[in-house]
Amino acid sequence: MKWLAAQQAALLPVEYFHLVFTLPHALNALVRVNQRRLYALLFRAAAATLQCFARDPRDLGAELAVTAVLHTWGQNLSQHIHVHCVVTGGGLTIGGQRWVSARPGFLFPVRALSKMFRGKFLAGLGQLRAQNALRFAGNSAARAGECCWSAYLQDLRTKDWVVYAKAPFGGPQRVLKYLSRYTHRTAIASHRLVSIEDGLVRFHWKDYAHHNQVKVMALPAEEFLRRFLL
Repeated sequence: MKWLAAQQAALLPVEYFHLVFTLPHALNALVRVNQRRLYALLFRAAAATLQCFARDPRDLGAELAVTAVLHTWGQNLSQHIHVHCVVTGGGLTIGGQRWVSARPGFLFPVRALSKMFRGKFLAGLGQLRAQNALRFAGNSAARAGECCWSAYLQDLRTKDWVVYAKAPFGGPQRVLKYLSRYTHRTAIASHRLVSIEDGLVRFHWKDYAHHNQVKVMALPAEEFLRRFLL
């Protein structure tokens, strides 16, 4: 409650930023058999990255408030693991005495966030491996050997990890509306279903990579159920 009291005492309008931290799809198979540990690591890495930037006096010199929501699928129901973070545009100084506002419309550089996020997640992944706390099964079984694991980590280090910053929210009411939609959402709403016939399920999906075009995807019923149950 300290940060809230300081914010109210300052009587300053505070922006709320929306950032998305996404894991590369190369991690999907390993996550499927280590969900509890790797989802927890994802939350820790995203939060630690944000707070590391926030605490740096060159950026903010303060402690942020962060609310994070896990999503494990994309619009086409394929596995797409990411966390949505709603972040205050400012925070309390380390001593908790003063509220510091971020620059209007800008929090932190996303490319630098991406690199730090990658480093923190892979460091945590390496620790879990060293503690024999990772399970290897199914499509991840081939990663169990030492040589394969080293090559796997090297491949993950060379990939660009995505941290995406959306436009700031207009105020607290929009933040609450957004969070309530994300925390009470199922994998697919009924109105997106187009048809179920001839062993195929057709549904609408939004292609974010192509200017949010709405398209129709047709999946065999078994594949649709497999994706839904993920």
